[in-house]
Amino acid sequence: MKRKLLYFLAATLSLSGTMQAQVILGSDPAQDIKVTTSSNYTPQYWSYTASGDKTINKVGLEGPLMEASRFLSQATLGADMATIQKVADQGIQAWIEEQQALPPTQMLESLKDVYAEVIEWYLANGGDPEELSGRPSWTIFNYTWWENHMKGEDLLRQKVALALSEILVISFNSSLSDAGYGLADYYDVMLRNSFGNYEDILNEVSLHPCMGYYLSHLNNPREIPEENIHSDENYAREIMQLFSVGLYELNQDGSRKKDDQGKWIPTYDQADIKELAKVFTGLGVGDVIENP
Repeated sequence: MKRKLLYFLAATLSLSGTMQAQVILGSDPAQDIKVTTSSNYTPQYWSYTASGDKTINKVGLEGPLMEASRFLSQATLGADMATIQKVADQGIQAWIEEQQALPPTQMLESLKDVYAEVIEWYLANGGDPEELSGRPSWTIFNYTWWENHMKGEDLLRQKVALALSEILVISFNSSLSDAGYGLADYYDVMLRNSFGNYEDILNEVSLHPCMGYYLSHLNNPREIPEENIHSDENYAREIMQLFSVGLYELNQDGSRKKDDQGKWIPTYDQADIKELAKVFTGLGVGDVIENP
């Protein structure tokens, strides 16, 4: 975004070897100095205005606030004016370090509280206890997600977790729609590892039952060719294509490498998929918690 700038003209004149006085150029007509500024500027949805008179009244453009606002629009899912002011005063780096030190607002524990509240509300409003599900669905997960984002203090972690969840995707548009506990536990993997090592998060994701179910490597059998049993290749393909190396080799600038014939160079082939699929076998659910 191209910013309109005001020209802040100030000079410090030495009055003696030990004393200084600040003179605002253009503030005194006797100085015979003409001050030129950009036009007034009011950002959309803001009550603050960068007005021309701030060139000579020592107030200046609300630059730090605008910088903090732009940063928070990228680093969070939304910030109020108090948070914007805090970042402007504190500085971006200090705010990031403060956010990294905050404990994560975990989804699974929050979901249990939200689910209990939903049940209480349901029964208090005449709901039939016989129709209550033994476990929460994806709608309770959604309620909890919004609860955490609207009330949690770990704004940066929540934004990073969301970004990770959009890469390492599972979906409730499947039989996972009734697995609210599982969805929340899977999302906690993103929250715990938001500021960590990608290898760690990829390991946890690969071993999580929800991912195993969604990309079908849960209970994946070992290959027995003579019995026409072959390992499921779905996750092996997805982990290379979407979660790690991608389809083609890249240059340092992100452009795709080409071979001598000008064709893009694949990072893997079907043989690689077939061999990697053998790694993701023998993975099953370690324990089952019965419904109450």
